[in-house]
Amino acid sequence: MGESAFSLLCAEVGLVANKSNVDRTGWDYFVEFPYDDVGNIPLDMQKAALECKVQVKSTDKITYKYPLKVSNMRRLATALSPSFVIIIGFNGKGSVDEAYLIHFDDDIIASVLKKIRFLEQVKKRKSLNRATMTVYYDDTMKLAEISGQCLRDKMVSYIGADIGVYVKNKQKTLKTVGFEEGSGVIHFSFAERESFEKMIDASLGISSEVDVASCQIFNSRFGIKSSEPTVDLEAAKLVISSVSPFAEGVVSFSTKIGSISAIFPCEVYVSPLAGIIAGYNRGLRIVSDCFEINGSLTSNVAEISLKFDYGKRYPLLELQNVSKFFKVLSTREADIDCVINCKNKLCLNFYFVSNFPSDWAESLFVTINEAISLSLRFGCFEKVTASVYEMQGKDSSIKQLQSLFDGRINTLYADFTLVERIAIEPGKVCRCLFFCCAVIGRFVFGAIFSSDGVLVQKSDDSYSFSSDNISVEQMVNYSFDYPLTYADMVEKFEKLELLYDNDYQVLRLFNDNK
Repeated sequence: MGESAFSLLCAEVGLVANKSNVDRTGWDYFVEFPYDDVGNIPLDMQKAALECKVQVKSTDKITYKYPLKVSNMRRLATALSPSFVIIIGFNGKGSVDEAYLIHFDDDIIASVLKKIRFLEQVKKRKSLNRATMTVYYDDTMKLAEISGQCLRDKMVSYIGADIGVYVKNKQKTLKTVGFEEGSGVIHFSFAERESFEKMIDASLGISSEVDVASCQIFNSRFGIKSSEPTVDLEAAKLVISSVSPFAEGVVSFSTKIGSISAIFPCEVYVSPLAGIIAGYNRGLRIVSDCFEINGSLTSNVAEISLKFDYGKRYPLLELQNVSKFFKVLSTREADIDCVINCKNKLCLNFYFVSNFPSDWAESLFVTINEAISLSLRFGCFEKVTASVYEMQGKDSSIKQLQSLFDGRINTLYADFTLVERIAIEPGKVCRCLFFCCAVIGRFVFGAIFSSDGVLVQKSDDSYSFSSDNISVEQMVNYSFDYPLTYADMVEKFEKLELLYDNDYQVLRLFNDNK
């Protein structure tokens, strides 16, 4: 009765219900829809007609559940075409009283495949004909009325307008469902302790290859591994190609007295094998652009190794942070306090003593701060980048120039010889003009300074000049990309000489015969 009723409903709206004559196909009807002719699209470019497989079940009592053979459900679940089970309720009447259309969606497909996996791998049942599974239905699946049009509309609501898209999505589900937590399980053993230690390192991303004594690989789906291995090796090399961080956060370094601190973004790696080997204090790895820390989650023992690129140019603010880090590492007064905070996931503290060279770190720290002051004075702070190597090589000129600007250097004494003798003009103050500059990255910062003092002739071509005041006459800065020429500098000096020539005996400590 149910199959006849279903055929009549299909016929009402032009659906072709092709009856299966084989009892083991899992479906009773293969239903073909007519083409939806779209007038403004050529026939050869229109979408394929909809089609689906349907199993028909009759009942005299609606219980909102129905047992089905697992073998039949497997065919419906794995068929690429849309699949349905229709429950037709007669409720003791001679005609159809109500009907429910159950669509084999992703959830039902997953439950069917999981059941099959369980029966085969756990229960060791190769035949699925005698196993059953219950499908559940509710009023959301009920046909609003017993009519062919209502049946058609209900099917289309599940399938959609494009059968190609439906098939593509179902293919994806069949390939991926059950593998959300991986597709395999590996069993392996180690012949020696060293290999296990390397495994811990590999899980932290420190190394990648580990020698194992034996290895078995089982496929796994829905967390159920196969009863027999797909790969069985007596010896193998395990390669962990990539490891994702446990968390991202920030790490700060400071002395216990808290006089200075440096803060860096970092990635934190935690080994799931940490603590398994007694006495092996490694299971935590903190990685930043500047350094790497290897330690343990259960103790404050940690090792820090630098991996800083001393030749790479950084913005001055980042370089200042690095110099603070080096300064903290060079402390001798107290242990270093290292705090890792990973967005409420993890908070750790480490203490260690460093033998970093203190004189070098202090000099670098001062030089970079002087460089920042200079770049701010010239309005170029955001443009300047520099490396540690550059800061080391230019530290004296940077400190000298900043000291001239700040007034920390306010006296000038110079001994020099001249190619041509000059006469000292009585009654005139000697104004000495000189240029001082510093290179920071690809920028040159400098100024023409003036100093009023006493010029003394020591011999025919030998002179000395002394002064206890220094003033800024003209600030000069340029980049290597747009350099200032030597002729431009000579012109700046000549203009200042003309300005002061009447009132001063002008002395230029700048070679214009270069």
